[in-house]
Amino acid sequence: MADIRLIALKDAPHAFLSTYDREWAYAESDWRAEFGRGEWTIAYQQGKAVGLLGATRDATAEPGRYYLEYLWVSPESRRCAVASGLLDALLARLQRRGVPAVWLWILNRNESARRFYENHGFALTGIRQPVAHSAACYEELMYRPLVMSKNRLDS
Repeated sequence: MADIRLIALKDAPHAFLSTYDREWAYAESDWRAEFGRGEWTIAYQQGKAVGLLGATRDATAEPGRYYLEYLWVSPESRRCAVASGLLDALLARLQRRGVPAVWLWILNRNESARRFYENHGFALTGIRQPVAHSAACYEELMYRPLVMSKNRLDS
């Protein structure tokens, strides 16, 4: 998984808060810690990894609160439903386990990603957090319910 993450950082540095140089320097223990935070879905085409998406949990977060991270699709596989396939597969797994909702932070300058997530049922929450390296850049929290509450079904 480290290989595909590094390829993603090199291909789309504007889409992530980390950098290729930073993560290239990771030791094996750093990669184990990074990918040990959640579960990962990798898309393959003709035996080649062409997409990555993770659902992670912060140790301090409430139980069942997952954040989507690292969505990336290789340039030659874009516009071929790979991202939708990754997202649908991951959300279905989480929903089967009874995870009530998923969250993600989206960079304000990443309009195509925001539209993608909105087209897949995510909504902006209005909650923002600054990005350390840029006064003009911030992240905004998006949310998507996975399990309807009984109250919504009863009304």
